[in-house]
Amino acid sequence: FLRKEITPGLDETYVEERWAKDTPGRAYYDVHLSTIEKHEMATPIFREYLSGGGLRILESGCGTGRWMAFFEKLGNTAVGVDDSPGPLSVAREHAPDMRLARANVLFTPFRNASFDAVFSSYVAEHFENGPEVLFKEIHRVLKPNGLFFVVVPFNNTFRRLVTRLP
Repeated sequence: FLRKEITPGLDETYVEERWAKDTPGRAYYDVHLSTIEKHEMATPIFREYLSGGGLRILESGCGTGRWMAFFEKLGNTAVGVDDSPGPLSVAREHAPDMRLARANVLFTPFRNASFDAVFSSYVAEHFENGPEVLFKEIHRVLKPNGLFFVVVPFNNTFRRLVTRLP
């Protein structure tokens, strides 16, 4: 999760990243990595479980691949899948060597048990019938005892009352 004051201009929809045109190549990911390092609250968890390197990690719903760049910085091999051509185009423009696949995250083109870990951020909440099909697909591609990291919006009545956020 990124704190609200950090998120303007870092929208993975690729439309809001006006600064990206002035930050070509891998420098684009340096901006994202800097933000992740300084402000992402889940970074310590990823460092604890993924810092050893040598892992094959899938980002399910990778957008422009900023998390892929982070996992690679930890010494891992990152693979991304997304069904949106816009963000994938941005990723390919900045890092043509990224391992990306355009596919439905519910039916990925990967073999069974082919990843040590899977990360999915702000994807599971988009399915009208719930995340079960997504989670089954992720389970299919995870190796036995693989790690699954999922991020979903935390927006409920208690949170809104306590934090007074809309």
